[in-house]
Amino acid sequence: MRPFKYLVLAALAATAAPSFASTVDFAQVESGSSFNIPNFNFVTPLHLTFSVSGLGAMSDVNLTINGLTHSWAGDVGIALFAPNSGGGVLLMSDAGGWSNFLNTNLTFDQQAAGSLGLFFGGNNAVIGSRTIKPSNHGINPLAWALTQSGSLDHFNGKNPNGTWNLYLWDDKPLDAGSIQGATLSITAPAVPEPTTWAMIIGGLGLVGVQMRSRRTAVSFA
Repeated sequence: MRPFKYLVLAALAATAAPSFASTVDFAQVESGSSFNIPNFNFVTPLHLTFSVSGLGAMSDVNLTINGLTHSWAGDVGIALFAPNSGGGVLLMSDAGGWSNFLNTNLTFDQQAAGSLGLFFGGNNAVIGSRTIKPSNHGINPLAWALTQSGSLDHFNGKNPNGTWNLYLWDDKPLDAGSIQGATLSITAPAVPEPTTWAMIIGGLGLVGVQMRSRRTAVSFA
């Protein structure tokens, strides 16, 4: 039975080895259509969710809005909320200019080179795909009251598991927009699922049984 014992020990060692952080993507996409951003509506904004499980404490969080279009960039507001009382981050408000068009895959990354300014180019400029820091300008009391930070570093060290909530809104009348989907990227170590812990405990029990069965009785005259 010794080979079996060593096999169990090897499996336990592999399972218990340190789990290094990696980046995991969670996508929210509606196939064949788009999500409309409600025009001038704070009560029922566009609401998307991401279900996350099996990760340890976060060290980095990025968000990509796929296929974001809008005919007045400065109208768009975006906020991301973590589960487990992790709080919310205001990602975008009054950015990009008043008469400029958004036609972009827009990635929010705290390590990006810069943010999207209050203005962009001239009038009627098209803002294409780019990676930016959270970009907030002007005064948006309601958005700031509902969020806790304007930096994605706010999520670092927190528990990512649970339901994340993403909100997009349009804070002025007339112009409108939509998105094709969104991708939440979380850098964190994987943690064993409950079934894995059960296997570890069961394996330790088997090792104990094997070690006990190998004891040899010795008598002294």
